[in-house]
Amino acid sequence: MSYNKILADKGYGNFIIDKCYQDEPFKFDQFNSSVEILKDLINTRYIDDDEIYKDKKCIIVASGGSVLDNELGDEIDEFDLIVRTNLAQYEGFEKHVGSRTDVRFLSHKTFGNTLNDVDFSAYDVGYIPNSNSHLIIRSVGNIGSMIPGFALNQGGENKFSILDLDYNTYLDRQLNTGHYCTVGFSAVHTMMDLGCEVYIYGFDFYNESTSYHYYEKVSKKAQTGRANHPMKSEKVYIDYLVDVERIKRLL
Repeated sequence: MSYNKILADKGYGNFIIDKCYQDEPFKFDQFNSSVEILKDLINTRYIDDDEIYKDKKCIIVASGGSVLDNELGDEIDEFDLIVRTNLAQYEGFEKHVGSRTDVRFLSHKTFGNTLNDVDFSAYDVGYIPNSNSHLIIRSVGNIGSMIPGFALNQGGENKFSILDLDYNTYLDRQLNTGHYCTVGFSAVHTMMDLGCEVYIYGFDFYNESTSYHYYEKVSKKAQTGRANHPMKSEKVYIDYLVDVERIKRLL
């Protein structure tokens, strides 16, 4: 499976808006937005440049509970880019995970605020919209949850990208399991393919002896990453990337 782009172009963002208005026009009133507002968002705050992070040194800080075992925040802050996934928070944990988020990878469900907040103790619908990061969304062709996500962020300072659909498929096929890869795996491979020198830290959520998220309590039924994704295959693949020195571990 090959791909021509990593970050889908603006045309795809506009397609999503038009398609949603065609199929679910009520969502624009529901989220106090319009086709015109969201297309302006795409035109002014959407990033589709695959060269944007070339040669940058980045660290992807995952949400595994082991990050609380060390105080590497100052070292993490020295990287050109700090990358986090989904709703990971650093506030209150700066000495462990650093004090900013430059790039954030999100599933379409997280971006669109379709999660059940009772399952996540730190859930805050306003956390992402009130940030100032580059949000990279793994949409896997989903339309319905994308419009609420863009609408929630229309008044903030975040920039946006959507992973190209062919690139999404390419990521999933690296594991040869027939399942979608995790957002964390997507972050590692995408930043590597964007030309970054990639370090990783905290990738242990596949280990049930550690807490699922360092920054919150997560209900057992919401710990879908361990059940619905090819965790063993991802671990083997990540270990391989480390062994061949495509990526490095911080610790």
